[in-house]
Amino acid sequence: MQTANESRALQEEGDVAQTQEAAPQPSLELSIPANQEIVRSEVNLKRWSNFLFPHHRTKNLERPRSIVRDYTLPDGARGTQKLTIKPAAESRSYTTYTHRVFLALVMLWYEKGKPDGTVTFSLRELGRKLNLSVWGGSAAARLARELDCLIETTINWILSFETKEGLRESFAGFHILNSLNHMTLTERVIKKAQFEVDCSIQFNELIVKNILANRVSPVNFSALLSFRSSIAEMFYTRADSIMAQRDFFHWNSGTVMEELQLTDIPEYSRNAATRKRVLDKIVRECHKKPLSSRELLLVAVERTAAGDDWKLVCTKTKRPDVVLADRANLRVVNEDPDLVDYLAKELADEVGYADENAALYRKLARHYSETLIRRVLAEYRQERPDAVKNPGGFFMDKFHRIVHQSRLDWIKECGPDCSRRPENSLL
Repeated sequence: MQTANESRALQEEGDVAQTQEAAPQPSLELSIPANQEIVRSEVNLKRWSNFLFPHHRTKNLERPRSIVRDYTLPDGARGTQKLTIKPAAESRSYTTYTHRVFLALVMLWYEKGKPDGTVTFSLRELGRKLNLSVWGGSAAARLARELDCLIETTINWILSFETKEGLRESFAGFHILNSLNHMTLTERVIKKAQFEVDCSIQFNELIVKNILANRVSPVNFSALLSFRSSIAEMFYTRADSIMAQRDFFHWNSGTVMEELQLTDIPEYSRNAATRKRVLDKIVRECHKKPLSSRELLLVAVERTAAGDDWKLVCTKTKRPDVVLADRANLRVVNEDPDLVDYLAKELADEVGYADENAALYRKLARHYSETLIRRVLAEYRQERPDAVKNPGGFFMDKFHRIVHQSRLDWIKECGPDCSRRPENSLL
């Protein structure tokens, strides 16, 4: 059974946005290849995505909803943050499909937008980003409704919006889109024109400032579009954030119901059997799904220790098609062979696998300073779980993260989207 402390820790897991400031840009230089599967979303909308963009059967979508969470202040004290979402009159608030439309708009802005947050596009361009397979009046109407929802729905942030300066601040009357100009009533009824008429939007200035300051969280948009179940999609989005900071987590079925806002829907949460059906559905869609780090998410259903409930257990593994090449011309820091042997032995004594990883330990000892290695060992001893199943993997993950925190290159070519880089830390 998951404790309240564990649940709170997972709520805050990865609650670190990118801190590196981007230089002022005279023009928008955020273009990405057309086949790029990763989109860099604004950090707050990713952090709160499960509350802001729930599945379409969530209760009270047409009414104001609120969520309150505790968080740790910089001085170590506990604070409270609140988020309220309020739909327009006679309308509903966002859903998972709205989230897809928002991310597609971000991609269009990266490719053809302006630094002030504006971008002009056709509904056909938007539909292509969403991989629409049906091009009819109902599809155009749905896209138009989602655009209306993005500008009409109101969010009130109370000490819950992280600005580009890294501060948690309050903002009332927040809309994801500041402006929207799209089809006239006449154009909406002319089927041939519905997908070809230009639309123009402008993102909220706070979103623009955060993205331009690189306060972003990556989302594997290709993986997101492959989901058929909005419930599984919500779980995947949350798991993606958590697994950016961890190699393992588990939720019992009650926690899953709460996190995915299914508690008030009896057909999902009535008893252990109905909850297990939800977990099975999540496993079918999420298992081996690529994460934003391009690793694969592994999900399984297991009995809880007490045997009276079920839980989802999540780990991750490298994609079989991703092989990191050795980094060429990596600087040799320690040229003294005795020091290299000494540091390699310390690594082997602490982590194990002395024979299997002898060459690896010597390589680490050659290319990274004694100070950095001792920092890694100290943090490894302090943070290693008592029952860690793969101490070698835990150690290498810790070493990799500290190397990037120190603004150094890793021994392998891990690329700019490496999840261990501080700028790619999530939620």
